[in-house]
Amino acid sequence: MIFLRRCWTVAFRVFRPMAELPQATMLAVGRAESEIYRNVGKYRQNERNGLLVYTLSGQGVFRDGAGEHRVSPGDVFICQVCDPATAYYYPSDGKEPWEFLWMNFEGGRSIEMMRELTGRFGPVYQLGTDDRYLQRLAAYQRYDGTTFEVLPYDSAQMVMDVLLNLGRTAAAQGSSDIQNTLVRQICQRIQESLEKTIRITDLADEFKVSREHLSRIFHEQVGVTLRDYIQQQKIVLACHLLKETVLSNKEIAVRLAFDSPTNFARAFRRRMSMTPRQFRAVGTIPGM
Repeated sequence: MIFLRRCWTVAFRVFRPMAELPQATMLAVGRAESEIYRNVGKYRQNERNGLLVYTLSGQGVFRDGAGEHRVSPGDVFICQVCDPATAYYYPSDGKEPWEFLWMNFEGGRSIEMMRELTGRFGPVYQLGTDDRYLQRLAAYQRYDGTTFEVLPYDSAQMVMDVLLNLGRTAAAQGSSDIQNTLVRQICQRIQESLEKTIRITDLADEFKVSREHLSRIFHEQVGVTLRDYIQQQKIVLACHLLKETVLSNKEIAVRLAFDSPTNFARAFRRRMSMTPRQFRAVGTIPGM
């Protein structure tokens, strides 16, 4: 019995590869028709590459630490092949062949980027059957059975286009969810309260969530801790006050609710790598 029928395969040879750039190593389309077809990460420990699988027709199953995910036409999953928590296979109740395109990639920071994507959005993405980036990959069918030579820049773009599109699509699909809305509201409240003492506990109470939950989702969405974000925004306002007013350091410290001028100066220097006095003379306001 044939567990997986390869419909077409293209290998890539990168001409003068660059270590810091990701590269695609293989594109292929396969068709699985039996539940005997199963790939399990813990049995593939010597394969360190990343994997993207795009379902063309039928249904398959991707499994990770969160459980099983049924994938249908237009769905994509990504993982590292050797991840012992992952597996993908033909479903036991499958009624038609599962046909899918897959791409192997490695190098640069592609694996780290993939892990960040799965940490933020999960491993499965709904792109639809007409996604232009994946259609470009499917167009390589005309090179079936060959080793296609590419420049490192073109190979890197192939990988990055697909991974960035996954993140872009997932972010757009989740832009109105509760967590994103909460983070936007928190950022707005912080901007309105920069001249007050801002306590994370008070923010959590105001928005009726736990301090731990608020801190976690804020860091996930913004990329910095909530405490760091508050201080960062206070320092940005301090930069404006230093450049646009004649307020003293002590007056600015009081206005921005720092415990003391010394703590203000210390926080300012840590963020801006210069003292408030030096910034007033030669500094540039962030973002300007």
